[in-house]
Amino acid sequence: MPNQSGDLGATPFRPIPLVPIYAFSFLSALTVSFSFRFEHSAHAALLAAGLLFAAIAVACFAWFLLAADEFFKAINYQALVFGFVSFLALTLVFEFLRAFGLRLPPLPRFGVPVCMIVLWTVGLILAAFWQRSNEGREE
Repeated sequence: MPNQSGDLGATPFRPIPLVPIYAFSFLSALTVSFSFRFEHSAHAALLAAGLLFAAIAVACFAWFLLAADEFFKAINYQALVFGFVSFLALTLVFEFLRAFGLRLPPLPRFGVPVCMIVLWTVGLILAAFWQRSNEGREE
């Protein structure tokens, strides 16, 4: 793909293949969440399907990390740190507010992985922006 920006030293735009990771993660969270509403045989089958979807999402993510260059690995590392720290802070704030008697609604069972994926995505956007802006300053 030719460089569209006009700068000879700029890194060309390369999309991160997130669609399979998001799709299988969401399917896993949804399947496991629905499994708690059914009888024993359907419950076991849906849990197994949820675990299979989660394994596929992890395999897609591992494949991405193996195929990624150092630039994408640095972006992903910063995004994971952002997602983990912000989820930890969000959890602490919610529990702190509950300790003071604020009646907050409980988080659905599939809400934790969905929230982590959303925060990881925000971290990807912020880290990519930060890395690309730092790359421009170094030249």
